[in-house]
Amino acid sequence: YVIDSQNSDYLPLKNMPPQIRVLSPENRSYNYTNLTLKYYVWDSDNVTWVWYDYNQTNHTLWNGSNETVEGNITFQAPENQASVLWVWANDSEGWVNASRVVFTVDTVTPKIENINVQKSYTSAVVSWDTNEPADSRTEYGESQNLGSEILNSSLVWNHSVTITGLSSGKTYYYNITSCDEAGNCNESGVFSFTTSSSESGGTSEGSSGGGERGSNITSCSKIWNKIVSGTEAVMNITREDIGIREIVIKVKKDVRYPKLTVSKLSDIPTKTPLPEGIPYQYLQINNIGLNEDVLEEVNITFRVEKTWINENNLTRDSIKLFRFLDEKWEWKALETWHEREDNTYVYYAAKSPGFSYFVITGINETKEKICENGEKRCYGKEIQECNGTGWVTIKKCDYKCNETTLSCENRSLIVSGTGVCKSGETKCEGKSIMECIEGEWKVKKVCEYGCLNGSCVSKPETEDLSWAFVLGLVAVLGVLVYFGFVRK
Repeated sequence: YVIDSQNSDYLPLKNMPPQIRVLSPENRSYNYTNLTLKYYVWDSDNVTWVWYDYNQTNHTLWNGSNETVEGNITFQAPENQASVLWVWANDSEGWVNASRVVFTVDTVTPKIENINVQKSYTSAVVSWDTNEPADSRTEYGESQNLGSEILNSSLVWNHSVTITGLSSGKTYYYNITSCDEAGNCNESGVFSFTTSSSESGGTSEGSSGGGERGSNITSCSKIWNKIVSGTEAVMNITREDIGIREIVIKVKKDVRYPKLTVSKLSDIPTKTPLPEGIPYQYLQINNIGLNEDVLEEVNITFRVEKTWINENNLTRDSIKLFRFLDEKWEWKALETWHEREDNTYVYYAAKSPGFSYFVITGINETKEKICENGEKRCYGKEIQECNGTGWVTIKKCDYKCNETTLSCENRSLIVSGTGVCKSGETKCEGKSIMECIEGEWKVKKVCEYGCLNGSCVSKPETEDLSWAFVLGLVAVLGVLVYFGFVRK
């Protein structure tokens, strides 16, 4: 207590500074740099000033007079380092208070190494190491589609997952994923192992890979702990053989534990129509928790080799990214633009409303239309189909392509006489004698005066007939002249 100016009374001395609560960022790691500072301040004597100190610089958040103050702003945090942020507040009595948050922006994925599989009769132990604490996730199954999953959320350096309930002497496929505290994830790709055929046949394999790798799967994944509405979430693709290099997404509402998996495909998805243009690479982006109803924006950065563009007589601006629309069963060209280039690649960006199958193509818009979309033809031993701008091989025949049926023919069936023609058979076609050789009509001989019933027509005797006609005409005239003379 203190005495007032008249020394006549005692006044209570306020000893409570402004109360501050920082709702975000939290004291943890993040895997994105665009963060939101969200705060709440209150004081019975009215808050007069709120500011924050970040990177040794003060920034005013609010100035006035109110019992409660709340708000939020976004700011950019530096990558891969710890940061300290202070929120300060003054009240009308001159009291000051502060609240501190320590957080880290970590965008580096864990490195997976020393993969090993200890397999037995009906089980397998998959182990690996990471260069930072991370969780342990193993997907496995009897095909490269996998289907089953084991997850241990503990953040450790040395990982071990036991898979039980397997069949003896059978091949299984697996994929390892480890995510650090910030949600940066890395995966091994699909490998395989074969269980022992007897109870005494336990073995260990693969310090560098754990078995045979799936030949048609190249993929990488990222899992976020949380994506906050209004902030950008970034997935960087480090695998050199995948054309997509970065995916940046924004969501309409907060999403917990979303996941993206980008896979390079060896061919066009089964039974889907051919996309327009010359395909450079087929891709698939699978998601968990990132359907179109929660997505606000998706930007995809990809690259194309300069040598491929030149070899196909394309231009820099002819490259497009197409997305497959399941509901319409068709490919849709996305808005695509050129960003930059280096000595090896040209880099592009495209906007997409969601995820699905994708294809990077080159479209030569200056070429005249040479075929109708969907049209087929035989080209040597190949069956080709028109994709709207050119011919694309859809099947290679072992023996030949039938021009009539536009399908592959078996040589044994043709030689036996059940194909297009029977070997040794002849026919006329114009002035040519055609002979069937191994199921194909080939020109045997070109006739000078025509072909009839499989043989050449002999030379007509037109000169002898004409002379006989002239002599006969002269004889008739002679007779007419003689009788005219006698009458006279």
